[in-house]
Amino acid sequence: MAVTGHKIYIVGNIAYIDQIVDSGSAMQFEGLAKDCLPRKKYTNSTEYSFSGFNGISEVLAIPFAQLKDGNGDAWADQATFEAWATSNLGKPSAGDSALIYEGYLNQSDTEAPSVSWIGDDGGITMSYISAGRYSFDKIGLFTTDKTFFYSNAFIGAGSGLFSAIIPNYMSEDSLEIEVYNAATSLRANNELSSIRFQITIKQ
Repeated sequence: MAVTGHKIYIVGNIAYIDQIVDSGSAMQFEGLAKDCLPRKKYTNSTEYSFSGFNGISEVLAIPFAQLKDGNGDAWADQATFEAWATSNLGKPSAGDSALIYEGYLNQSDTEAPSVSWIGDDGGITMSYISAGRYSFDKIGLFTTDKTFFYSNAFIGAGSGLFSAIIPNYMSEDSLEIEVYNAATSLRANNELSSIRFQITIKQ
């Protein structure tokens, strides 16, 4: 039996990934759609791994060419698949209530990061604290035990090194983040170039 593809789709509030095989029985993986996310190692990757699906390894890299929609048809392109995933995965389902803010971060020199927001910005502003250390600011917005920050690891724009955004400190009025180079373990400016993030605040 050879796996030739993977269908990804949603029924109600459950997301599914079905193996497509050339013979025999295919495996099915499922999870609450609000908890499932696709991940890319690099911004230009053509492989995806997935978290939140029961039974599927989060390190399994699935080539985009093997991903199909619920009808078993190929996605038109990666942008179409990612737009579908953004609209349908990692979102609150019926009975849940959450504020979700997402966008793309850019930063240079000693300036505060700029954000290209996807949808409402909620009145959030950005501040520069020190090298590689910044904050999202809005009075009374961030509930400390209900606020979650997510962003994929990426290649730093300035250093060319594997980097990540790490949430560092939170108060009701601000959410601090730090940008680290994995190779040097140092914070750095000039690394953020259209780096996607999501802030979820459960109500």
